[in-house]
Amino acid sequence: MSFPTTATAWYRFVLAALLLTGTLVTVCFIGPIGVYVALGAAILSLLAFDREMLARAPGDWGVRCFLLAFVLLCVSFAGSMREPNDLTAFFDFLAFPVVIVVYALLARHAGPNNVAVVSVLATIGCAAALWTGYYEVVILGAGRAAGGTSPIFFSDMAVLLGFFSLWGLVALRTRWRWLLIVGFPFGLGAAVLGGTRGSMLAAAALFAGFTLYLLTDRTTSWRLRAATFVAIIAASLVFLFTFFDMSRMLSIAGTAVEVASGDTPTDDSANYRLMFYDAGIRAFMDAPIFGNGWWRRFAAAIPYMPQAGVEAMAHDNHAHLHNDVINFASGTGIVGVLAYFLVMAAPLVSALRSARTQHWWMRVCAAIGLTLGYMAMGLTDTMFVFEIPKTMFCLSAMLIAAFWLDAPPERKIR
Repeated sequence: MSFPTTATAWYRFVLAALLLTGTLVTVCFIGPIGVYVALGAAILSLLAFDREMLARAPGDWGVRCFLLAFVLLCVSFAGSMREPNDLTAFFDFLAFPVVIVVYALLARHAGPNNVAVVSVLATIGCAAALWTGYYEVVILGAGRAAGGTSPIFFSDMAVLLGFFSLWGLVALRTRWRWLLIVGFPFGLGAAVLGGTRGSMLAAAALFAGFTLYLLTDRTTSWRLRAATFVAIIAASLVFLFTFFDMSRMLSIAGTAVEVASGDTPTDDSANYRLMFYDAGIRAFMDAPIFGNGWWRRFAAAIPYMPQAGVEAMAHDNHAHLHNDVINFASGTGIVGVLAYFLVMAAPLVSALRSARTQHWWMRVCAAIGLTLGYMAMGLTDTMFVFEIPKTMFCLSAMLIAAFWLDAPPERKIR
C-alpha cells in the first residue's frame, strides 16, 4: 500500500486499513465487531465515490459469481415463500453484493507488496487469537475458547488467519520472513483451545493450497521450497504436541473410520450430525427446486429426525443442519445449491481470469486453498448462516481478488 497524497486518498487509505484490521487482526477476539468494522469501512468508502474502481468491480469474474449467487438466492426465497417474512432472508446475504465496494476499496490500494502486508497482519491476528484462547481457557477456566463468537467459528477463523500468514514466507525475500512462521502454528494452537475438531480438516485443506504453490513455484529453488515446507510442518507439530493436549483433535480419525465402515459412531456429536444430514436430504426431496425456505431449513427436517428433543433446537432462524450443502439444499433447493457452488468458485474464477502478473499463480493457489478450506469447514458445520464466517469468506475472497493484484486495475504494470 502506497501512502496517499490528498485528503480523499487519505480517507480511502484509512478505511482500507480498517478493513484489513477488522478482517485479519481482530476477528478472533472481538467476534462480529471486527467483520462489521470491515464491512462498515467498505460501505463508508462510498462517501469518497471511487467511480473508476466501482465501475471495474463488476468486471471481475469473482464479483460476478457473488452477484449471480445473490440473485439465485433471491429467486429461491421468492419461489419458496409462504409468508412475507420469508423474503427477508435476502438480508442474510447482503455481504454478497457488498463485495463490489470491498473490491473497489481494496483494488485502489493494490500493489506487489500487499501479500506481505496481509501475511504480517494475519500473523498478528494469529497471536491475538492464541492469546484470547489462552486467556479464556487457562486463566478464566472456560471449557473452550470462543473469542466473542462460538468455539467453532473461533477455531475456523484462527486457522484461516494462519493460512494467510503463510504467504509471507514465499512473498518476502528477506531473512526476516522466517518470523512469520509462527502464524500457522499459533492459528492451530488457538483452534485446539477452541476444541473444534473440524478446524483441523479445514487447516489441512487450506494448507493444501499453499503446498500446491510450493510444489509448482518455479521462481524459487526446490531446496528453499522444501525447507519452507519442512519448517512449517515441524514448527506446527512441535508447538502443538508440546503445549496442548491433542487427544480430542486426534479422535477425528477414529470417528471417520467408524463412519466410513458404516458403524454407528461412538461420538455423540457425529451421531447428531449424521441424523441431521439424513433428515436434511429428505427435506430437500420434499421441495427440490426452491427448497423449504431459508428460515425453515431445519424445521423442515425435524419430521425426519427420530431422536427426541430436536424440536428444541429449532428455536430461531439460526438453527441449521451442520453442513453447508445440506443447509442450502433443504432451505433453498437446487437453485440455492447452485448459488453456494458459485460462491465457492468465486475466488478461483477471479484469480484465473486476473492479469498474469508477478503474483498470478500465488493468487490462484491461495484461491484454491480458501475454497477447499471453506468447503472443509462446511462439511461439519455452517459457514453461511452466521455473519462472521460468511462475511469472512467474502472479505478473504476480495483480499485475493483485488488487494493481491500487482497494481490497481486501471494502471498498466511495467
